[in-house]
This record gives sequence, C-alpha cells and structure tokens, in this order.
Amino acid sequence: MKKTSLLIAAFALTASYNIEAEGSSYVTGNLQFHSGYLQGARQTSTLEAGHTFEGGLTLLTEFDMIPVGKVDPSLDNNSPYITLGIEQAFQITKRFRAGIGYHHLIHNGEFLQYRPLFKLGYHFDNGIDISNRTRFHLANTNSDHHHSSKNNEARLDTAIAYTFDETPLQLRYNNVLYTKDLNYDHEFRATWMKDSKIQPYIEYRSQYNNNKTDSAINHVFVVGATVLF
Repeated sequence: MKKTSLLIAAFALTASYNIEAEGSSYVTGNLQFHSGYLQGARQTSTLEAGHTFEGGLTLLTEFDMIPVGKVDPSLDNNSPYITLGIEQAFQITKRFRAGIGYHHLIHNGEFLQYRPLFKLGYHFDNGIDISNRTRFHLANTNSDHHHSSKNNEARLDTAIAYTFDETPLQLRYNNVLYTKDLNYDHEFRATWMKDSKIQPYIEYRSQYNNNKTDSAINHVFVVGATVLF
C-alpha cells in the first residue's frame, strides 16, 4: 500500500494546479455474450465511470467480469474484478499525445496487482488515429494467497481507428498482446458518434481462453455505450 500511495500522490501533484477546474465525466458499460464461460457465466458486463479534470488528470473506477444471468453454481470465484485508476494525459503537440497512470486491481476484497501504465497516440489529418497503451501487471506478493511474481507480465494494446468525414462512425481495431505467454486478443469495434454525449457501440472480440474446459478461443459479441456529461 505504501508504493501505491506514493504513486497516487505523485500523479495528483502533477495536475494539482488545475484539479479544481471544471472537467468532464463519463460512464461506459456493456453486455458481453461469450462462446465459453467467464466467471462461471456465458454473459458478463463491464461498468466504468470516471472524471477528467481540465488539467488532464482522470480518476476512474471499473467493475469488470460481472456475471449476468445464469451462473455455474460449482464455481465460487465469480465476483467482479475492481480497478481503481488514476491517469495523467499530456498533449505534446497538436497531434501527438502521451500519458502515464496507475491501476489498482482488487478481487474478492483482496488487492491482486500493481498496474502502472503509459500511453502514446497520434492523430492524422485523414481521420486515422493510432495509439498504444502498455500496462504492467505486477503481482502483490504480500497478499493472503501469496501471488507469485512469476506471473508478472505486460499487456500491450495497439489500436488503429478511422473516423469517417461525412458519416458519424468510427471503426477501430485493437490488438492485445500478453507478454508472459505471448497470447494475442483481437478486438473490432464500431462506434456511432452522431450524438456527442451518447455514443453506442458494438464489438467483436477473439480472446485467448485460459479456461481449460472450453476451447482455446473465446468469441465475444459486445453491445455497449458511453455517456459523456
């Protein structure tokens, strides 16, 4: 907890000059339909909420892998994963951006991982945007369950998006690499952006599945929306 407190304090100081200024908030959620089982269910949900201050500091909370509908009663480990996050964005030039942050992963009331991260992105004149987020997953070896540092890894999200000029539609492909086992996930998303405050989306994901009772690939269809206010 000492390491976490120091990181949070450092990011807060980075944007303290403007933390009281008016910013923007968001809530995003989705419903996911899986070909296999995740958290003991074939349907799960994710809910995230956050606020971004004018200085570029974002505070967020995410509830992930929330089981929806029928849950396999033989599994007792189906509570959602909770992420507490803080991120600082920097606009380096008109088109080039960067960011740093920290995510704190909790499950069943237990702190599981330290997750420091950094981001890079570039927006072109023709509507194409490329970005990368590299996040390190570092086990809390002092937890009650003695999580091993052998499971430490990095997750690299590399995305390319295209926003149409005359149609309020954005198409996005995200390639996800987990460095420990060199597993890849693929995510294809279409976002309807006609309303600047409500942006619904649909997504298809092809994910590596570590549930040995199912096939190696989990195919996921996602319906969701982001609300900005």
